[in-house]
Amino acid sequence: MTGWISLHRQIRNHWIWDDAEKLKWWLDILLLTNHTDKKSLYNNEVVLIKRGTFKTSEVKLSERWGVSRNTVRKFLKLLEGDEMITTEKTPYGTTVKVCNYNDYQGFSGKEKQVREQPHEQHFEQHQDTPVNNSVNSTVNTTNNYNNSNNEPIMNNNDKKTADIREIIAFYENNGYGVIGQSVTEEIDGWYEEGFAKDAIIHAYRIGVEENKKTDKYIRGIIKNWRQAKTYSVADIDREEQRRKVTSFKNQNKKQLPEESRKQYENLF
Repeated sequence: MTGWISLHRQIRNHWIWDDAEKLKWWLDILLLTNHTDKKSLYNNEVVLIKRGTFKTSEVKLSERWGVSRNTVRKFLKLLEGDEMITTEKTPYGTTVKVCNYNDYQGFSGKEKQVREQPHEQHFEQHQDTPVNNSVNSTVNTTNNYNNSNNEPIMNNNDKKTADIREIIAFYENNGYGVIGQSVTEEIDGWYEEGFAKDAIIHAYRIGVEENKKTDKYIRGIIKNWRQAKTYSVADIDREEQRRKVTSFKNQNKKQLPEESRKQYENLF
């Protein structure tokens, strides 16, 4: 996902600023939120995801943030209670909508400043009262593309749809069974995270070769690659070669006398 988000200084006066972990999760939600309508593939159906929303699941967020599903559930309820987001269960997963997102999108320069000044004055008059939407109302995500020409965006969406269809086809044609909703969401999440189509297929191919065609095994592979920051097949191959060389080096070094180890290390 390309682009950037802009944060208003008022975020420092919001309750979420005082909790570093929750602040990180909130910023991640803002980064995941779509700045324009886009199409995604879920259960072999093309679904339109509206601007200001994104589709996810408790499982996906718990893996992304490294916490339990219960922790994710409580955090989302906390945001809902403060009117920062709304959530809706759908056949394609959970849709998260950032409140007031559209009201503060697409403004530039002078126009954005005019809109923000009254908001700042209002905030200063009510500093002692809870601020429900000050964070949401001051976030502005900007697309890297020209808004007057949506063709590049559609091309990217079409590519993603084609790539995920290819991944699903490999999944279903290689003994993993008929793909379900949760697995489709996971694949979409990995793709959005930056894993290349070929890398995701490579993970499923490893499952076939190792005769471990389970979703849990594939999640473990993806988790290891995420930790190693290897998101393409080329990166994965380089990391695997590095590990083999390191393993070979360590095994042979143990068999040498102490005085020969330094000379051996210089060979690598």
